[in-house]
Amino acid sequence: MSTIKEVVFWLNQYKHIQRDIKDIELRITQLRLKCGTPSAISYSDMPKAHNGNRDLSEYAERLEELERELIDRHTAALGLSVQYLQALDHLDREEAYIIRRRYMDGAYMVTIADEIPCSERTVYYYYRRALRKLAALNIADHCS
Repeated sequence: MSTIKEVVFWLNQYKHIQRDIKDIELRITQLRLKCGTPSAISYSDMPKAHNGNRDLSEYAERLEELERELIDRHTAALGLSVQYLQALDHLDREEAYIIRRRYMDGAYMVTIADEIPCSERTVYYYYRRALRKLAALNIADHCS
């Protein structure tokens, strides 16, 4: 039987993957801006140490590496979301909604309480009950 702590750790993996995806996308954008824009025009008559031609093979290699990493993280997120949806089939409608909104969408409990609508205390009751059910089903063990 999984512990509730293990279930929460498993559920939090999606959030971490999404954060990784945003980080990789930012690095790709920075790389494209750095290497894809022309250099400033120099009006100096002084001789240059280099001829201004850039070797773009290093840029292309780094971009390809980042894009592969991005695809890998998207694949991991997709696989994990499928596991989440399968796990949510074992929960009641309210419990599944709360777990999905909390871990896949990143919503706060107050927001979820407004959406259902019910008290925040009731949301936490359903939330804890859902975690106990997932722990009893060994969801985190089977999906890791």
